[in-house]
Amino acid sequence: MRSNAKQSLDLDARFCHLLSVGHLGPIKGHQDTLEAIASLPENVRTSLRLHIAGSGSEQEQAAITSKVEALGLQQEVSLLGQITNVSDWMTACDLFILPSHEEAFGLVFIEAGAKGLATIATRVGGIPDIIEHQETGLLVPPKTPSALSDAIRQLTENADLRQTMGQKAHKRVASRFSTDNMINQYLAIFNRVSS
Repeated sequence: MRSNAKQSLDLDARFCHLLSVGHLGPIKGHQDTLEAIASLPENVRTSLRLHIAGSGSEQEQAAITSKVEALGLQQEVSLLGQITNVSDWMTACDLFILPSHEEAFGLVFIEAGAKGLATIATRVGGIPDIIEHQETGLLVPPKTPSALSDAIRQLTENADLRQTMGQKAHKRVASRFSTDNMINQYLAIFNRVSS
């Protein structure tokens, strides 16, 4: 399924494809991801491709573009802009990454898990409620490109680990965040409050 999705988006299957979806402002941590990738050993860096989807102000877009160029990552990074086919990209890519500095809940992490993607994210807000560290993905402290770099290297170099984490992420989302499960949880809360 992933290989077919890669073909439909014209993604080269020789690379490990990372997807990041979020506003281009600094709060989403895209600049940390870029710094982390730039610090990887050349053989690791050149084996991956990062696709950033999201919109922002002209200033925010310019800042990300300038950062890509300053770090010499034009070959490794593509800026997709605002896209309407996020689901297709999640199906095609091998890994989801979004090192937010702040995040209330993060529906995008549930979407990634539903697509069977291992995720690299930060220990902020509601993210640890969605991603189990070393089970469904890797969590790092916010604003730490060095820790992010280690996580990227670990998961881009180990396809079996990515796949195992992705399968666990899919099961976790299906069991904890399905519509039926959420309704049952809300009903239990209402019943406790009303009794």
